[in-house]
Amino acid sequence: MKVVYISYKDFSDLSSGSKVRPFKIYKAFLEQGNDVILINGKTNQRLKLFSTFLKSNALRDVDYCYIEPSTYPANPLDYIMFVYFKLRKIPIGYFYRDMYYGFPELFEVGSIKGKILIFRYKTDIILFKRLFKVVFFPSLLMADNFNFKIKVSLPPAGEIEFDQVNNKLNKSIVYVGGINKILGSKMLLEAMDIVNYKHLRIKLNLICRKEDLVNIEEYKHKKWLNVLHLSGEDLKEIYYKSDFAVIPRRRNPYFDFSMPVKLFEYMSFGMPIVATGCTEMAKFIESNSIGIIVEDNAASLAKGILYLYDNPSEIINFQENIKSSLISENLWVHRVQKIEKSLLANSNK
Repeated sequence: MKVVYISYKDFSDLSSGSKVRPFKIYKAFLEQGNDVILINGKTNQRLKLFSTFLKSNALRDVDYCYIEPSTYPANPLDYIMFVYFKLRKIPIGYFYRDMYYGFPELFEVGSIKGKILIFRYKTDIILFKRLFKVVFFPSLLMADNFNFKIKVSLPPAGEIEFDQVNNKLNKSIVYVGGINKILGSKMLLEAMDIVNYKHLRIKLNLICRKEDLVNIEEYKHKKWLNVLHLSGEDLKEIYYKSDFAVIPRRRNPYFDFSMPVKLFEYMSFGMPIVATGCTEMAKFIESNSIGIIVEDNAASLAKGILYLYDNPSEIINFQENIKSSLISENLWVHRVQKIEKSLLANSNK
């Protein structure tokens, strides 16, 4: 297949989930043996690449186009590319990454800048209906907020970074992410206080940004807390030393439809998940039997952590299920196969 892949990332820095996903998709396209025309980077770079490929006739006989954007509205200049492919009847797929702007109670969108962004988001939706054959979403629950003709779920995916199940427990768990109320990180710290009061010492490897430390002043001297500032490849050693991972998000409509990249990253390293019951994430974890779901409060989270340590055979079962789940349908190559199948279905270009 000859594929045009448009990404708003330049792949030079893969320290965040929003950057990792587009790169993993690109690698999977290549692994599938596709002839990939990559148009990526900032706006000027994308347009320069598009112009170069256009002049060289590289855009002839393209089978389909897939777009991984940022969380911002589409840049008006990108519509030059979108219209070009539409006029040539090349099927276009667009990944609608986020809709934070629909939740003003959680995110500040009331400023003048915010109102301008919302107007642009709404304008995009009108134009997308005319231009794109398929719009992909992290989950179908998120897709339910839109009325595009063809909507397909395309959550993150994982890789297999572990060889076998780990029968030895290190009494160590991991959390990677921000520290604020809605992410549930404070709730996790409260839960770890309960765990270490009731049980043998269990270490929490908390991976966050340096600027987040101000939010955990009261916990920084806890003997069970190991705070690190790592990303990318540097995380691997911590993952291999952790028995399982925790995703302690507070329940709200926004998190109910989201599918964290970290969920699949944890799976890649064979780590079971203890997570709160955010709808789509909980459904995935339970249907694949790769972890346990708890309520979004410290007591329930602590109970879930203690349960796994009191039942180590469950950890092994979950690890085996993680590998099966990845191999069967949750590798990045499976996402690319889904993109291709969706865009070429009933297609005459």
